[in-house]
Amino acid sequence: MRSAHKAYWKDLLRHPQHVFDPVYVQSVGIIQAPDIMPDGTADMCDSCPDMTYWNGELINSCRMDEYRLFGGFVTVVNHAEKEETRAR
Repeated sequence: MRSAHKAYWKDLLRHPQHVFDPVYVQSVGIIQAPDIMPDGTADMCDSCPDMTYWNGELINSCRMDEYRLFGGFVTVVNHAEKEETRAR
C-alpha cells in the first residue's frame, strides 16, 4: 500500500492532469474454512461480521439455511462411530 501511494503521488507530480482521473481500489478478503471440532460441530469465524438474529439467537448468516431447513447446525458424524452405534 505504501509503495502504491508513493507511486500515485510521484505520478501526480509528473502529470498534474491525472488528478482528475478516477482511482480504482480492489479489496482482498481471506476466508478460513471452519474447523471441525471433536464432537462434530463446526467452529465458525471468530467475530463474525455477518451475524443474523434468527428465532431468538444470533447465528452465522452463512449457515442460516441449516437453521431454516434443519432447525440447527448440521454436524459431522464419523462413519466408524455411526457403524458402532448401529451395532449396539
